[in-house]
Amino acid sequence: MVRVIKYFIGLTRHAVVRGSAVVMVGSMGANVLAYLFHLIVGRILGPEQYGELTALLSLFYIINSASSVLQISLAKFFSSLYANGKPGE
Repeated sequence: MVRVIKYFIGLTRHAVVRGSAVVMVGSMGANVLAYLFHLIVGRILGPEQYGELTALLSLFYIINSASSVLQISLAKFFSSLYANGKPGE
């Protein structure tokens, strides 16, 4: 049992595990806030206006996904150039 505890203590000191924990906690916090936002706004607006809001948000997410794909592709392209020692190209 002591070996298992020492293993988990050593694991929590690893940078990747700590970074992943920060991302997980941040994602959970953002999800809770998004739930509260939709709950409150849904009560304030009512069914008809809330439906319009969700349609606009869906349109925004569709447009945003195209720009996210472009951003990821460009990041990969420029990072491979930097890794090959050609950062000015």
